[in-house]
Amino acid sequence: MKINLNLFFSIIFLLSISLAVAQNSKKLIKHGDQAIAEGDFYGAVLYFRKAMEIDSSNLGVNYKYAEALRLYNDYPAAERYYNFVYQKDKGKQFPECLFWLAMMQKQNGKYALAKKNFKKVNSKYKKNKNSYFFLKTNQEMLACDFAEDIKKVDTAEVSIRNFKEINSVHADFGGTLISNEKLLFSSLRMKDEKSTTAEIKNNEQYYISIYFSNKIDDNWQSPELADTLLNATNYHNANVCISHNKQTLYFSRCEYNGPCAIYRSKLNNGTWGKAEKMNNMINRPGYTSTQPFIATYKDNQELLFFVTNQPGGQGKLDIWYSIIDGNGNSSITRPLGEEINSPEDDITPYYDYKNKVLYFSSTWHPGIGGYDIFKAKGEPDKFEKPENLGKPFNTNANDLYYTEINDTAGFITSNRSGGMYVEGETCCNDIYLFTKPNKKVTDTTQTVASTLQKLSKYLPLTLYFHNDEPNPRSTDTTTKRNYLDTYKEYIALIDTYKKEYSKGLSGEAAEDAQIDIELFFDDYVKKGAKDLEDFTEILLEALQNGFEIELTIKGYASTLAKSDYNVNLTKRRIASLKNYLREYQNGVFLPYIHNTDSSGTTLTFVDIPFGEYKASTLVSDNLNDLKNSVYSRSAALERKIEILAVSVKDNVKTSLSDTLITEFGKLEISETTISIKNLLQQGKSLKEIKLKNIGQGTIDIITIQSKNPNVKCKWEKEHLEPKEEQTLTILFENIAQFGKSTEAIGIDIITNGFPNIYTISFE
Repeated sequence: MKINLNLFFSIIFLLSISLAVAQNSKKLIKHGDQAIAEGDFYGAVLYFRKAMEIDSSNLGVNYKYAEALRLYNDYPAAERYYNFVYQKDKGKQFPECLFWLAMMQKQNGKYALAKKNFKKVNSKYKKNKNSYFFLKTNQEMLACDFAEDIKKVDTAEVSIRNFKEINSVHADFGGTLISNEKLLFSSLRMKDEKSTTAEIKNNEQYYISIYFSNKIDDNWQSPELADTLLNATNYHNANVCISHNKQTLYFSRCEYNGPCAIYRSKLNNGTWGKAEKMNNMINRPGYTSTQPFIATYKDNQELLFFVTNQPGGQGKLDIWYSIIDGNGNSSITRPLGEEINSPEDDITPYYDYKNKVLYFSSTWHPGIGGYDIFKAKGEPDKFEKPENLGKPFNTNANDLYYTEINDTAGFITSNRSGGMYVEGETCCNDIYLFTKPNKKVTDTTQTVASTLQKLSKYLPLTLYFHNDEPNPRSTDTTTKRNYLDTYKEYIALIDTYKKEYSKGLSGEAAEDAQIDIELFFDDYVKKGAKDLEDFTEILLEALQNGFEIELTIKGYASTLAKSDYNVNLTKRRIASLKNYLREYQNGVFLPYIHNTDSSGTTLTFVDIPFGEYKASTLVSDNLNDLKNSVYSRSAALERKIEILAVSVKDNVKTSLSDTLITEFGKLEISETTISIKNLLQQGKSLKEIKLKNIGQGTIDIITIQSKNPNVKCKWEKEHLEPKEEQTLTILFENIAQFGKSTEAIGIDIITNGFPNIYTISFE
């Protein structure tokens, strides 16, 4: 395998090119093309950058520069130049530009924008549904959805740190312990670490080598180059692993610009023997075999997992396995199934035979960045669908070489931000050490915390409606309709929305309008229904476990009718959600809603029918402008209800302890009661309250509201980090009328913390 590890040494090309060549853009471009062909992506960046200084308007040079930046893993700069080229060219001269722009937007965490551009690429290939770009963009749109969802997952318990004791500013990867005191890994560093880039000779070839570090008194020592047993001259040597009985080392050896093969060395009387190339069942002539991992297997056998591009897989690099018998001979050798292998690269396998879990990295299965780490349960020939490990194992960059040391620690390799580098923060791979807690959820307070976390993951849960649904042209405050019925009818109108919203437009503008509508239905309407399905399952489980739950539901509407009409409309929409819960699984929630369950557990609701008070100013209220008032994305986004908060009480077991509460965000309010009488005496109509997060997690301020329209609330920050505070300003209009009223009023602060709702009362 020719590994794209970004050779970092071409900065000295400036010292070796004559001034005449430096001023000749054609020669610079030729040098840049050659650098890319040789895998020297940083060198290509420098050549194309110099060529652009001569002619910055040349789109071809800009595109080549963007390509080099992408291959060098400089995602922000690559996005800028792909975007520059696409805005000028619109895909005419460079048809793949928009695809790579979307890829860079994804790797920069701009998932909504990336998905829109993937959708545009996808639409251009829809006539050939077997083409690479059609299939790939479908996968990437799923990946963008996954990446947005994974933002809500709490992964604070897993700690990952840069293993700076052994990493360099060059590429370091694939750490493995061959004993408790000895670590082997691969690196592209210079053999003499004291040398500098200025001392490197032009056109000199640099090889990946195997290094080791010894642990003395709990301290890892400076890495040293392994001997020629592992590091053959004029070859890349990398990817070491050791058998379970510590008797055999496996590693890969690659020609400089040619294929790789897997070798092994056996321990004999305390000495490692000469490395031998494995047979043709592993190393098929003319193809690459690399990245071995050896695992124990049944009947005194071993499983050798490896990566190869030989025929028989799904495409590009695939993961294969071979059964090694007690004598070290290969028997069955075949690829893993299509559940694991994909049309793109599937690499760096690690197999936990004890728990029957395979870990690997892939660019095809839905992920957050480039290569993501996945796991799949099972055994060869019968693995389940892979599951993304999520954050913090995966980032917007490339994450590979998952390896476990024990049940709670291990290594990964990544070029994520925060690594060691000379130029380009995400240029180079480093080895990272991860640790995770080894604990089982046994006490009841943990169960309460787990339940709350599961439910809160979906908040705010947003559901969308077609205009004036349900029960159009009605002033009723309730409905017999179920939310799912309105959802199915709404989805059936997608083509109508696309047609109406793109009316009067042509070309790319019409295409963009239709894609906006498609993405709205995918990312909002359908996602809301799916979230509701998942949320409802967890909600039922929580009630069955004795948790008393209160849901806070807020309604919105667009501006086509007066507020009193819209208030009633939002009440109908909230009622349709309650009908969904009442009819779910033949009425399984009814005992909790009607307070007739034998356990005394209840499901209650707090309704906030806001009408169009908060509707966007971008939405037309012109009945004759149906394109913008009904069928526009902006108008559709206003027609919704949200489950904002979930309050949980534990009737059967114990309450959530103060210690566990602080693991969430927790709001401290400087005053929880406001005296209207005192404000009147002071002649004031404004009150300022301090809000501070005294918990350990971030607090999202979902909304702050009063039940009285004459009380206005103003706050600046939607998120409060631990120990962060802000001022809540409360304005009382017609405050003199408050002193005459006996109505109990107050302010609710709705958050994603625990509790979800805080109340400031008036007296």
